[in-house]
Amino acid sequence: MGPGRLDERSTDRYGDRAGDRGSHARRGGSGGGGPQPNGYPPRSRSAYGGDSWDDEPAATYDKHDVEATFAEMEKELDKLRTARDEAVTDTEDLRYQIEVLRSKLHEQRRLAAQPRFDNISVQVEQMLR
Repeated sequence: MGPGRLDERSTDRYGDRAGDRGSHARRGGSGGGGPQPNGYPPRSRSAYGGDSWDDEPAATYDKHDVEATFAEMEKELDKLRTARDEAVTDTEDLRYQIEVLRSKLHEQRRLAAQPRFDNISVQVEQMLR
């Protein structure tokens, strides 16, 4: 048996055996419009069996409502772009501050690793007491 061929033990993606037809595989049922050229029943774009988009009249939109909606969306988009730009600027500022603090930390670690003799006279004085 070659690839893609079904025998009597094979099942389809719905778990039905080859040759069985469940409700999902009905062809040319009593649905509206009859079978499609590929042999499958016409598809309903609705979640409910009898309701299909083909039965509904085409929706019409008021030009002024559409323009008002687009204007609102553009205002919101401008606000979001402004907020994004401010966030990017803040991020760049914080990155710069992090670099400055890292360099200061590196410098402090370097200084702490070196022995210091600038205050040795006080320490010697305290040891002699």
